[in-house]
Amino acid sequence: MYMTQRGRPEVEDFEEIKIELEKTAAQLRPGFALVNDQRYLEPFDEMAMSVAKELVAIMDGCGAARVIRVVPSDPITMTKVLRALVTAESRYQTIRVSSLEEAEEILAEGRG
Repeated sequence: MYMTQRGRPEVEDFEEIKIELEKTAAQLRPGFALVNDQRYLEPFDEMAMSVAKELVAIMDGCGAARVIRVVPSDPITMTKVLRALVTAESRYQTIRVSSLEEAEEILAEGRG
């Protein structure tokens, strides 16, 4: 499963993502992988971050085996996103990469 996040999301944006993620992930078999392209994500506020943490719970509930995050190149955004995700406990493996090509290689090789 692939997801791309870009811009400066607000709480409402994450609420919409939650709905779509639940619908899509529920159709997949447990053990699936998500490639989340966050390269073009901009810093967002703490309220939005709290809703973003709920996405982790959804992925756990739907049986994700791993999430490969293509991390933002902006260090401020990357730090904020990673800090929040560290506090959101997940059962799936999280892999951070710097490019979509690297994510594809991991999927093709079955790593992670």
